[in-house]
Amino acid sequence: MLMNVEQGIVLVGVEEADKAFLLQLYNSPTVIMNALEPSEYPISASSIDKTVSFFQSGDNKMFIVKVNGERAGMAMLYETSYIHQRCKYGLVLTPEYVGKKVGTYVTELILQYCFNYLNLRKISGEVHLHNEGALKLIHAFGFEQEGILRDHVYREGEHRDMYMYSILKSAVMYPSQMKPYAVAR
Repeated sequence: MLMNVEQGIVLVGVEEADKAFLLQLYNSPTVIMNALEPSEYPISASSIDKTVSFFQSGDNKMFIVKVNGERAGMAMLYETSYIHQRCKYGLVLTPEYVGKKVGTYVTELILQYCFNYLNLRKISGEVHLHNEGALKLIHAFGFEQEGILRDHVYREGEHRDMYMYSILKSAVMYPSQMKPYAVAR
């Protein structure tokens, strides 16, 4: 469990009771537009079971984001390599929590967890060109664009690019100057 007590934000591992929330989240129009391929929609309960199993296996991690006890989204770490000291990061919030700095606090928790607890040195991810909120968020932390995946996804009748971003432990900036995270087991 990762937490920012001051902001009431907690990241907890996924449990059986979270699967209905994840099914609703994965089938929301925002997630479909910003994270999933159109061919993957709608997401079934069995797909959620497989996704949760994937993130509970090996070095992958999925967290339920809670704000003051309410489910607010999901954060994930995947393609983790302890040899190369890197992973990929993804975050999805419900519409009610977008634009309220929840993404900032969650990303700070994740970066501190990855860099200080897991001893990784690089975190990367892919962002859709039109996802202005995600682009603003990652720029605030100092993520740098590493490349463009040209014509990578098909959306609304056209192929679109995606950006590849990463941040190194030595370059991270914490926009809210939050207090160090806490890890509870």
